[in-house]
Amino acid sequence: MKKSFLLYLDYKPHLDLIKDNGEYRKLMDGIFEYQLSGTVPDLSPLAGMAFSFIKTNIDRDNEKYGRVCERNRKNGMLGGKPKKPSGLSGLPKNPVAPDIEIDIDIDNEKDIDIDIERRTKKTQGEKCVICDHTKDLLPIGFLDSSGNKITRMYCEKHYREKQSKI
Repeated sequence: MKKSFLLYLDYKPHLDLIKDNGEYRKLMDGIFEYQLSGTVPDLSPLAGMAFSFIKTNIDRDNEKYGRVCERNRKNGMLGGKPKKPSGLSGLPKNPVAPDIEIDIDIDNEKDIDIDIERRTKKTQGEKCVICDHTKDLLPIGFLDSSGNKITRMYCEKHYREKQSKI
């Protein structure tokens, strides 16, 4: 059951005409009774005229409310709002980047293999080779001219700078 209904401000000038007449209270009681039970009150001609246009709006609002309830009922029978798919939706709590190998050919015909890994834990004693930060270090591996693999640790800021140059 609906717990409320609207009385529009447009009614005020019309209701002011019967305020002094004593029919105002009977009209208000009649409006509430009509909304609760659907019973049309027995009113004087002046109050009855005011009730007639208020009744029209109450009926229209109740019909609109009924349509909304019916629509919501049908949607509820369909299962309501779809659930978000599990798995890959949203951001992971502990993201891990994939291992990536990048093969870069340089004009002087040397191959440089760069092996990129993301570490989530800091290795004790390591720091960024540029700024001496010790938190959230990321390795960049490369081969020197002798073919030996060298790994250097960078903070996230300098890691991104190095990656953009590769």
